[in-house]
Amino acid sequence: MDIKEKIINSAIEVIEAVGMNKVTTRKIAEKAGVNVAAVNYYFGSQKKLIQLALEKTLDNAFKDSIEEFDPAYSLEEALKKILLEWFEGSLNYPNITKAHFFEPFVNNSYKTVAVRRLNLFFKNLHKLIMDNYTGIDEDKLKLALSQLFGSLFSAILFPELMKPYSGINYFREEDRAIYIETLLARYIDKNRLK
Repeated sequence: MDIKEKIINSAIEVIEAVGMNKVTTRKIAEKAGVNVAAVNYYFGSQKKLIQLALEKTLDNAFKDSIEEFDPAYSLEEALKKILLEWFEGSLNYPNITKAHFFEPFVNNSYKTVAVRRLNLFFKNLHKLIMDNYTGIDEDKLKLALSQLFGSLFSAILFPELMKPYSGINYFREEDRAIYIETLLARYIDKNRLK
């Protein structure tokens, strides 16, 4: 692994360990085993480094999901695989997940790389579904995917928000599976998508 990649990976680890608000160039350099000057030399600024680190994690979330989409499965099963991977990944890396949506959530700014990549992911997923599953209305699919992923984002960003009321523990694999299956049954019903 080259030094730039090592620094990017260290930035990801620091974001996850301390959260976006506490990330410093010094912490990243320390984690990478380099001096602060090396970070500035390779990236010019902490902001640029953070941007590259977050883009790398976005690839894992969005690009990999599209590449691994398998239309040999039923639509429900193909989506279930993506949703479960997203859910587990976000729970394993909560500070990275929150970092992606920091600007929209805190500053009401939707002109971010994460928002653009998220919408590109939906366009690509939409096309995959339309190309591989027959009899689906495009507008109904857009609405269903928006509702489905919107519900999932609530649980991803605030996994314990409703726990006192519902008793659902999203950190348990079986609870995540039930949640996803319920969402799919509600939003990806073939009759509702025609």
